[in-house]
Amino acid sequence: MLQSIVVLQILEAAQTPEEKAKILTRIFQGREYEPAEMEAFLVKTKEKEPQTVLGRLCAQFLDVMRKGQGKSETIDEHGILFQIRTRAVSDHQKLVLLNQNLRFLHRSAPIMQWLEQQAKHGTGVIKSGTERILSIVQQEIKMFRPDLTYDDAEGVKDPIVVQDFFRMTRTQKLWWLMARREDSLREEFIFQNAKTLMEQETDSFVISNLVKRIPEAIGAQEDLHIDLVKSLSIYEEHEDNRVRANLLEGYDVLMLKARYRVLLYPHICKAALEAKDNRIRSTALRIRYKYAPRETKTMVEQWISETRTLGTLASLRWLIESVSEVQEEFSEALKELEGILSASAKKIIAAKGVLTGDTPLR
Repeated sequence: MLQSIVVLQILEAAQTPEEKAKILTRIFQGREYEPAEMEAFLVKTKEKEPQTVLGRLCAQFLDVMRKGQGKSETIDEHGILFQIRTRAVSDHQKLVLLNQNLRFLHRSAPIMQWLEQQAKHGTGVIKSGTERILSIVQQEIKMFRPDLTYDDAEGVKDPIVVQDFFRMTRTQKLWWLMARREDSLREEFIFQNAKTLMEQETDSFVISNLVKRIPEAIGAQEDLHIDLVKSLSIYEEHEDNRVRANLLEGYDVLMLKARYRVLLYPHICKAALEAKDNRIRSTALRIRYKYAPRETKTMVEQWISETRTLGTLASLRWLIESVSEVQEEFSEALKELEGILSASAKKIIAAKGVLTGDTPLR
């Protein structure tokens, strides 16, 4: 699948409403977009030119999207499993189906296992798509239950000994780790059992939460625990990008104490420079900017000047826009990125060329 930010750039670069309508129809039918970005584009265009062919088409597609988002309040586990496991359904259709049921996916262990398997061993669009879905589902409780409290975690009890934790199901562990607490029982339990939790927990979905909760528990202690903090580095090479990105957020918590900051800042710099995953890089960029704003700004400007492909450029724009703390500083850089993307997209349309992530800048 083309990167959605580039797809929408091509759409916006088309000259006439009729030409845009044709491109929009192809993109919409092929599901070559991120829902939030497409909805924003449809709303903007519908309001800007309500009487044109394009404006009326946007209104129609917007209605389809919104009906689709609200049509299901329960999960058809067997139906979804059948469709994602069969070759008769395209990868694009599988990802659309999963996106339509995002808030329910965590309820099904077989679906979550399939997602993790594809994220680890899949290829192409199915690998990148399932990685993104897992990243979103990880925050499902917070996204759809913003006022969640510990009392909402039905059936979940505080573990007394560490074995109690490992007897929990995946969903119970996530409720316990993510629900808001007004007391420090969870933090103290995690601190006392941190090494055992790190050694024995194998579910990457749970680990991706532990690598944030363990640093929070360490940071709540008055004394320093350097050895325990150093032991967290085993997750820096974890195969799951969610784990590595969340580990950086854990480091950010610990860096509130200067002694930990000296230890962990080099890890942040390394991730900002070397990480291949955008979520990891954006997290590292946000943290690095807090402590070295001018150096970080110079680094990003150098990335822009060295960019040679559309896919990389679009990825870089997403990287900057995802870190709200730096957007004002990088406003000129973002304008430059917009100009390059727009000009290149117009040339591709004029030449009827094929766009991929490796398309060189023209």
